[in-house]
Amino acid sequence: MRSVVVWVGCLILGAISGCAAVYATKPVGEVPCSVKASEWDGTWVNKNGAVTLKVVDEQAGTLRMAWVEWSIQGPRLESHEIQMRRSGDVTFASVRQGEDSGRALYVWARVKREGNELICWTPDVDRFKTAARNGQFPFREKDDSIVLGELTPEHVRILASQEAGSLYRWDDPVVLLRMNSGEH
Repeated sequence: MRSVVVWVGCLILGAISGCAAVYATKPVGEVPCSVKASEWDGTWVNKNGAVTLKVVDEQAGTLRMAWVEWSIQGPRLESHEIQMRRSGDVTFASVRQGEDSGRALYVWARVKREGNELICWTPDVDRFKTAARNGQFPFREKDDSIVLGELTPEHVRILASQEAGSLYRWDDPVVLLRMNSGEH
């Protein structure tokens, strides 16, 4: 289940599992990506579990994601807000995952929805570290993770470009399928 959250929790993979992550201090993307409830609301599943998505604000591209997390103490409802933003024709999903030194931290991924299939590609931490160390992005390291600094529109366009393709884990996407539309 955690890998579903990892991603759609945009992605909460790095933060939840303790693995390294690429964080941003603001939702990634240039402008909000409008979303339609008829295309996003419902139960989305993959081999590790299921999440429910519900559009909160169509114009602002805001979704609410919820799932049941099981532990020794029993079931617990978890919920996070997802900010959908775009740069050109590329869509990014960002989930606030806490704070560091008074600044918000977001986990994020590049996403593509085709009908009832949602494909999510998370950033490759090692490749981002290399690109940042080479001056491509402002950054600082935090344990095994990287926190991107203030991203300019040019930085975001790089993230959306084909040249940035090597920065993502293309060979290991999280794929979710919508099982129902959430309507009764």
